[in-house]
Amino acid sequence: MNKKNKSFTLIELLVVIVIIGILAGVIMISTSSSIDKANIAKIKVFEESIRNNLLLNLISEWKLDGNTNDRWGDNNALWGGVNGLNTSATYKLESECISGKCLDFDGYDDHLEIPYNLNLSPSEVTISFWIKLTSNPNVSADNNWRSLYRNMGGEAPFYQYLEEVKQINFSVVVSGISYRYIGGSFCSEDLTVGKWSFLTYTYSHDGYGKAYKDGILSRSGKMKTSAGSECSGGVLQKSASANWRISWPAGTSTPNGNGSIPGIIDEFKIYAAPLTQAQIKQNYITGLNSMFANGNISKEDYNKRINSLAYNN
Repeated sequence: MNKKNKSFTLIELLVVIVIIGILAGVIMISTSSSIDKANIAKIKVFEESIRNNLLLNLISEWKLDGNTNDRWGDNNALWGGVNGLNTSATYKLESECISGKCLDFDGYDDHLEIPYNLNLSPSEVTISFWIKLTSNPNVSADNNWRSLYRNMGGEAPFYQYLEEVKQINFSVVVSGISYRYIGGSFCSEDLTVGKWSFLTYTYSHDGYGKAYKDGILSRSGKMKTSAGSECSGGVLQKSASANWRISWPAGTSTPNGNGSIPGIIDEFKIYAAPLTQAQIKQNYITGLNSMFANGNISKEDYNKRINSLAYNN
């Protein structure tokens, strides 16, 4: 009597391979999601250290939750006041945002219009926000920048825009001159489609600017013009009596005369003071120590962030 053939058939092997592939994919997605959440938690420590140290200088806090937590200057209301406007940007679920809800801009004409308020024209500034691109803005190689934050009456006192190469530029206006470089670099805060980034920019009246990405200093130095002239210092130029916009489709500066930010923005804050390393060190280090003690951050990542404070003053 012949023994039964107990070897696997080709179909059975293929089925097993497919199942293993599906399980591996699920594990990878789950792991990736956990890593993203852990990274965001680490960056939030830096975000809170900024807020704690500059709280008395906080002049605008757009939590983008769709309630009265969205405020600017002396006002406290949802895009309220005269001429406040939300043009088609949609609220995302809390599970898709950094804190509470957030706003999704379609990359074509979605924008927020903020009523003029003198408080939004500080002499020095720190601005911070979370951003996640949902598509590639580089749909044209010809003059494809998109305004992120700008006064509609002109560039003063500072402005930001998204470059076609997925980088954010931070520029300031002092004594009528636009300074677009921080040190020798025009842009270096790269964004990745589908991934949250926390960006922070600061200008002080000594003419220096700084840029941070995800809590780590990326650029520092004198602000410079496109021709390389250094800013000798001074206060930011006051803005015209015009509204501000977040995600402004700025006329012919984008393809077909349109184009707002193609992504999600959350926790947009403006402070009327520059951010210094000394200000953030104590609270930031305390937060990192707590995360390391609880096993929420690796020794390597802890040392990297501590070193970024020690060597980038």
